[in-house]
Amino acid sequence: MSNILIVSANKSARGAWASALVSKGHVVTLMANGDEAITKHLPEFYNRGMVQLLISDTRLEGPIQGEQFTKEVKKGYGVLPILMIAKGILKNHGAKKVLFEPFDGKDLVTAAELLIKAYA
Repeated sequence: MSNILIVSANKSARGAWASALVSKGHVVTLMANGDEAITKHLPEFYNRGMVQLLISDTRLEGPIQGEQFTKEVKKGYGVLPILMIAKGILKNHGAKKVLFEPFDGKDLVTAAELLIKAYA
């Protein structure tokens, strides 16, 4: 069981991703935007050892969006693995792995668990 933080502006995607991960025993926290994650939740979760993986997509809304979000996370939490969800080409994203859409829940769980194991 691992603690995973999912950050996505897409509510239905967040829910689907969370369902796939929870079904395999992971604990998931959902955030709607990168600013909320960086300023409110990530510092507490990270400092308490309560997050082993961050999953984010490139379509974040708010002051900190997409690829900029992963860059900000890497500045403050460099060892935290990031799984980026994308539809197209990414440049300088800073993620440890990119999962391109379309994918299914099994693909997401596999990618997440491989990253968690690699960075445990």
